This record gives sequence, structure tokens and C-alpha cells, in this order.
Amino acid sequence: GGRPGALGATERQALLRASWAAACLGEDTVVVPLLRQALAGEMSAPRGPVLQLARQVAHHIKSRDVPGGEDVREWVAVVLDDARGERLHETANDRHVSGALVSMRVPHRPAGRLLGLYKVVAAFPIHDKRCLDILGAADLVSPDFTHAGRTALRLQHLAADGWTVVTTSYQELSASIKLKRAHGAVAELVAPFVPEAEVFLVGDDGGDPAPWEADDDAQTEY
Repeated sequence: GGRPGALGATERQALLRASWAAACLGEDTVVVPLLRQALAGEMSAPRGPVLQLARQVAHHIKSRDVPGGEDVREWVAVVLDDARGERLHETANDRHVSGALVSMRVPHRPAGRLLGLYKVVAAFPIHDKRCLDILGAADLVSPDFTHAGRTALRLQHLAADGWTVVTTSYQELSASIKLKRAHGAVAELVAPFVPEAEVFLVGDDGGDPAPWEADDDAQTEY
């Protein structure tokens, strides 16, 4: 058994979630106190459903220079290093978007992580640091489809680093690919900052030059 009065895994996860919620709300004065209670001396990156929340808290503390002791700084470094070592999962939708951009001769970086943490489907460093982000069902809250907490914090962190995030939904992109209209859909997203893409907004037959298949089972990765 554990030490008398020691917190169990459930209690520690609840405290970590509370720390993350404080970060989402910008309540920086309570982020670290709640986190320190959640850590209870454990310096490793957590696993399971709170892993991404922990990474967001770690980045929030580092990027906003939230005051904390040596133990917190050590934990932040461990958690962010753990995120950088994780393999990126590329989906068929990622390849469709990059393929459309290549055919339109739009310079970009294909699917990758920004800030070593957040996956985006494409980035355009030479176009005033724009990036494309695909929002899945977990990113939106019904009934008004506002951004979920982790999505809002992701967008906040990217904006703070100077990125302008252009978003599209997984459903809209998949529907365009099924209709062989990925070029037009991608062109519509990038044309406001890549004028060369405007010629692809409407094709002769409304379709794409390549017979691509839709990515039916792809999921957004964070």
C-alpha cells in the first residue's frame, strides 16, 4: 500500500486536470500550486488520458514563464522532452493536403509538430507563419461548436508563438476529397495568403486532376 494520506492516481489526475483548466482560463497564479500537489514528488511524464493535458500545462508554464520551483522546472523539461521524442502519425488526409499544395507549387512544410507539441497538417513559414489545422469532433463542443478547452489552449499557444492558424474541419476536408475536390478545398484555405493558389479555386469540371480517395478513418492527432 501507499503512504498514509498519500494521493491516489485518480486524485492526482484530478489535480492535474484542475491545473490544466487554470491554464486554459489564464489563472496562472494557481497553475503551479495545483500542479505541485498533483506531482507529489513524481517527476516522470504521466501516461494515459492526461498525457496531452500535462504537455499543455508544461508548455504553458515555460512559454509564459509562470513562477515555479526547481522541481516544477525539472518536470516541465521532462514532459516536453518526452513529447519531442514521440513518433508523428501521418494520415491519408495529411498526404492529400500536401499533395494538393505540391501540385499548386505552394512552398510548405508537410505534416509536423509546431512547438515540438502540436501537430498541424501543413505549415507556411515564409507566408507570415501560417499553418493549417484540421479540427475533429473532439475539438468542438456542441451545440454551438465552440473550441474545446485543449483546442483553445493549442490555438492560444500557437498564436503566442507568432503562428496564424487556418482551420478546417475533418468532415469538410474528407467530403471534399470524396468528391475529388481536394485542390479546390485546399486552395480556398490558402488563397488569402498565397495568391498563386487562386487559379485552383474553380476547375473546369469542379474536380481535382488526381483520383484521390477519401481518408475515412483518419483521426486528428494532438
